Amino acid sequence: RLGWPGPKVPPEFPLVRAVNAVVPPRARVLAPTEVSNWLVTERGHAYPLLAKEIYFDSLHAFLPLEDIARRRALMDHVGGGRPARLPSPAFRAGLAEYAPAGVVLFASLPWATEARGDLAASSYVPRLERFGYELWVRP
Repeated sequence: RLGWPGPKVPPEFPLVRAVNAVVPPRARVLAPTEVSNWLVTERGHAYPLLAKEIYFDSLHAFLPLEDIARRRALMDHVGGGRPARLPSPAFRAGLAEYAPAGVVLFASLPWATEARGDLAASSYVPRLERFGYELWVRP
């Protein structure tokens, strides 16, 4: 796009700032790609469970492929560019395994009601809603 030089952030960027303000610094956050890609752009940021698809191929040097696949499945379950539903037991197991301090859920997913129930059952509470996303945190 044409314009004056400057950051080319998405319209949802205020949500990214809100997530970083609510979640403790350096805490893990499970979020769709549209949010996770931008979390690390601020000082004292939260750490996305997985971000930037361009790095997925090189991650295997640091993480087992099965771990990357689990993280990707969780990220796809909470929404974003290529949403894919996980069964409730798999989503809850992922929340227990990675224990993210925050979860950003795309509110328009067909399975959003089920995901909200899984989050509540895993001791998460809704904290804010912006730009069609919800932030759930552990109290």
